[in-house]
Amino acid sequence: ERGAIIFYSPEKKDFHAGTVKSNSETPTNITISRTVLKRAVEKGMPFLSEDTLSDPRFDASRSLFLDKIRSFICTPINGKNSPLGALYIDTTDITRSFTKDDMELLKNIGNQAAIALENARLYAKVHEEVMQLRKKITDETQIVGESFKAKELIEKIAKIAPTDSTVLI
Repeated sequence: ERGAIIFYSPEKKDFHAGTVKSNSETPTNITISRTVLKRAVEKGMPFLSEDTLSDPRFDASRSLFLDKIRSFICTPINGKNSPLGALYIDTTDITRSFTKDDMELLKNIGNQAAIALENARLYAKVHEEVMQLRKKITDETQIVGESFKAKELIEKIAKIAPTDSTVLI
């Protein structure tokens, strides 16, 4: 019914929303339990509740109760060195319950997302380094003939070249 990609900042130990999708035709803001997100990200393992109403782990979870969440899966997006975020899906449909097979599928999707995010971050880092090196090369070096002294010399040569005079440069 609803799903979200949540990004995690290890430095701030905080979450921020990435993309949220819903089967609903109207835009939906969804509330995701921080307890669920933290558990999945900190343990680095997917987290499934087939029935939140009968699951004692969520007796105190106000967000799950208020949003009438029936079942959910939250799986971490684990980067090479640190968590990058989480994938979260839920349903309020009393006839639908996520299974361990669903959890394995979402876990595998999370693993692929981690690879894609790591590659995108590495590409951005390399691109930034290339841009810095290009700027440094442009700022610190000049091709022969572009410096003020070289241009001055070229002008003198242009004036003297048509003559038969011997010139010491």
